[in-house]
Amino acid sequence: MNVRTKDALHIACSVYSKSDYLITVDKKLFNLKLNDIRIISPLVFINEIEK
Repeated sequence: MNVRTKDALHIACSVYSKSDYLITVDKKLFNLKLNDIRIISPLVFINEIEK
């Protein structure tokens, strides 16, 4: 996946815990396409839950 070890651990923990979202400000992670989890910024997350 070409991500740093610490980022990969965060992603793995999120997937393992069956999270719906991984909220981050790391722009490199936004381009990852995963079936199990959605990687989004805090602002996008807030906008989604306020709907």
